[in-house]
Amino acid sequence: MLGLYFKSLDKIYDYDIDYLFTSHRNIVRKHKKRIKELLIHHEERLKEILEILKEGQLTVSQVAKRMDWNIRARGWEDFPSPQKWFASEEAMSHLEHLYNQKKIIKKFKDGKLYYELK
Repeated sequence: MLGLYFKSLDKIYDYDIDYLFTSHRNIVRKHKKRIKELLIHHEERLKEILEILKEGQLTVSQVAKRMDWNIRARGWEDFPSPQKWFASEEAMSHLEHLYNQKKIIKKFKDGKLYYELK
């Protein structure tokens, strides 16, 4: 799904857009700048996850716990429960993207899904 998102951003980059009404945060006036910011953010996330996976086989939640988050919490245990779900969803979308690009592998072990470097 993340790959489709990237394609969508590429597709609208050259459109003549005055305003973007996002689902959260502010109205965007400079869509090309925002698209570049989003692509940079996701590229950094993908690199971050590849670094995290150097530790070995990890589950989605183990990866999410190790990622850098911009939230007012001392650590993962202090994250509000809904925020943990959002963080885990973001981690999984990036893990699946890396898997679809054949940069990592996934396997089931003892009823759990693990991701690791090739």
